[in-house]
Amino acid sequence: MVQATGSVGGQSQAAWQESLPRRRRAVVPPGAIKYTAIYVVLGVYCVFSIVVFFWVVLTSLKSNTDVLLYPPWHIPDTLHWENLRDAWDRGIGTMFRNSLIVAGCGTIGSVALSCLAAYPIARIPFRFNQPLLMYFLMGIMIPYPLTAIPLFKIVESLRQDHTWISAYVILVVLYTVGGVSFNTFVMTGFYKTLPFELEEAAALDGASPLRTFWQVMLPLARPGIASLLILNFVSWWNEFFYALLFVREKSQYTVTLGLTYLDQQAVYTAKYVGLFAGMTLTMIPVLIIFGILQKQIARGLTVGALKG
Repeated sequence: MVQATGSVGGQSQAAWQESLPRRRRAVVPPGAIKYTAIYVVLGVYCVFSIVVFFWVVLTSLKSNTDVLLYPPWHIPDTLHWENLRDAWDRGIGTMFRNSLIVAGCGTIGSVALSCLAAYPIARIPFRFNQPLLMYFLMGIMIPYPLTAIPLFKIVESLRQDHTWISAYVILVVLYTVGGVSFNTFVMTGFYKTLPFELEEAAALDGASPLRTFWQVMLPLARPGIASLLILNFVSWWNEFFYALLFVREKSQYTVTLGLTYLDQQAVYTAKYVGLFAGMTLTMIPVLIIFGILQKQIARGLTVGALKG
């Protein structure tokens, strides 16, 4: 009951109003607008990539007449699955084999050397730890097209003196050396996350440093090694610059050179079905690898980035 003095139950009206529950205000979390914008942009990019991928696959299953019809995304009455087989028989299969050889051997060699190089930098304290790591980082900072001219001269002089050096050997060596800098940097950060007590326990058991590395540390680094194997293989599978410089014979073309060759044929013959079929065949292995092992890639790179 409100009295004449302006009090309610012995309290002043102002105090009574202050005691009432306040209406909750909507609070926007800090950074919500920024992250929302990022997710929107990534979502649009994802949708665009999916649409382009399905358009390429759909075009590879059309007849050459349907490819030239408008609109380009129309669904044909009949899907020509034989286009994929024809593209494979026209040389895509050989290019698959060549890319598998050079990318696979280069990836294995690069990751193996990086595991050996990163271990002493990360686990053995000595005077040149950081300078040696910076030396490897310089390989990441220098774009490899800048070294094209001197590298081409060196390789051509070796080819003239040693005729047994083929494009396979050249690409495997270049792919092996080209990935060492990045792989060493990643494996150094990964090794630093492992506890030093494991090495001490192995030393107390009488294990040599080499045995400790091979039987204790290397198995624990499997997530990082798996991530580097996948990333390096995909990178060298799509590599074009070195292949363009050093591959001469058509029988040694990689998939990237093969697609360029099919593109030139499509321009002069107006038969684009073979080009799109070849693109579809070369994309499928990479998509399968990423689809199956994407969690392994993220886990290995994230764990390796915790320290460094």
